[in-house]
Amino acid sequence: MKLLVAGNLANTGFYLASTLRKNSINADLLMENNPKRSSDPKSTIEFEGNKYPEWIKFWDWKKNWKFEIIKTMRKYDIISAATELPMLALFSLKPYVAIATGSDMNFLSQTNSLRGILLRCAYKRAKIVVYVCPSSYLRTKQLKLKNSVFLPNYRDFTGFESTLAKKAKNKFIIFHPSLQDWFIKKNFIFFEAAAKICKKYDNVSIICVNHGIDAEKSKKMVKESNLEEKCEFLPSTLDQNELKKYYQMCDIVVDQFGFTGAFGFIALETLYQGIPLIGYIKKDIFKDLYGEIPPILGGETVEEVYDAIEKLIIDKEFFDDIGNKSKLWMKKYHSEEIIMGKYMDLYKMVYEKRDSKDIINHLKFNQS
Repeated sequence: MKLLVAGNLANTGFYLASTLRKNSINADLLMENNPKRSSDPKSTIEFEGNKYPEWIKFWDWKKNWKFEIIKTMRKYDIISAATELPMLALFSLKPYVAIATGSDMNFLSQTNSLRGILLRCAYKRAKIVVYVCPSSYLRTKQLKLKNSVFLPNYRDFTGFESTLAKKAKNKFIIFHPSLQDWFIKKNFIFFEAAAKICKKYDNVSIICVNHGIDAEKSKKMVKESNLEEKCEFLPSTLDQNELKKYYQMCDIVVDQFGFTGAFGFIALETLYQGIPLIGYIKKDIFKDLYGEIPPILGGETVEEVYDAIEKLIIDKEFFDDIGNKSKLWMKKYHSEEIIMGKYMDLYKMVYEKRDSKDIINHLKFNQS
């Protein structure tokens, strides 16, 4: 079996292809030339001679780039195409798995644009549609996809140190690394709760990231809430090593409270380290997808967020218990053994031309 992993959003394609290769699956990665830092394997891996390995292929944004990608895809037995690349896999005449990474399924596939229509068609024609975000659960129902299954991206958490206890007895640090986008993340819920917490507890401080279309609105809210002395805004982008530094400094992480009711890599990194996490999730969806709800605190309201933060501040036993449950949940559902075992089975079963229903039933986390 010769497999092409097409697309490298946030280096997920690289993690997937490289781990498949370690497990004796002949997988190549196709990624754009001169990528953004967040989607460049060199941002996290030191390659020999600073050269990409030969199994990483590239496309250039030139006039015929779409035809060149299709031409490359036709050299492989199976295509694993992420984000919008399933539209090109559709024309490769090869069996393919479509990987929906978020906004592609949640927004683009809902439009009547040419891209939206092609993406819906690509989903229908795919052997399997894998959606990596729980937020896409309802979209698969709206699109009436009978070939879809939830399977998270594999993420290498090597280097993230375990954190099970408060770092500083005289200071309680809240880290809010999420994008400042009030429509998607509803950051204002956190800032309102934080203002009340900081007014009651002098030893609480906040670290945020100055990133997103509403960063200035967030800073203005911080100023109007008299939080300036308690709240630090970091530069707009942080690499993985910088993120690790702030994870190790903080006591808890506050994520998002948006309408999607799901989480991304911030939450997974937090849970992996055993850091208590506050955010909003749609519990019924997580219960259906995983079989149990992850140990995430908080909810949709300022009062719920305030109560969660306060309990973590005053109850050390509860703080440690949530941290331990977080690590256990990640080990159960997001370990390399679990996630990569499912991806390897997925591609092998597609190669063997197994029935889509059999593949989906085999890959489900919740077997009840």
